[in-house]
Amino acid sequence: MEEQNIKSENMAEPPVRLMNFVSEQQLEEFKEKRGARVEDGTVQRDRPLYEILKENKDKQEAEFNERFKHRPPKALDDDETEFLERMEMVSMDFRAIHLLVTERVGKTTGN
Repeated sequence: MEEQNIKSENMAEPPVRLMNFVSEQQLEEFKEKRGARVEDGTVQRDRPLYEILKENKDKQEAEFNERFKHRPPKALDDDETEFLERMEMVSMDFRAIHLLVTERVGKTTGN
């Protein structure tokens, strides 16, 4: 009786399959339905992979730039404004020093 219970339990459960195999005929039908693809080797690439990837990257960059092209520029915060003012002051100081040096050099050479 125990053997019959074990057999009936085994028959009730479907066997565990690790992979679903398809026949060559089924594979050909799938390919015909969805068309040829480079991934499965049914079609050869007409261009090098580098060109395809570069084109895709350029297309993504163009889409990204297009989205942000019409946005107004971000307003500067206080820290950024202070930094730019300091840079302007340093630049003006540098120009003043440069003018003084060139004037002194001009006077000492007699020009």
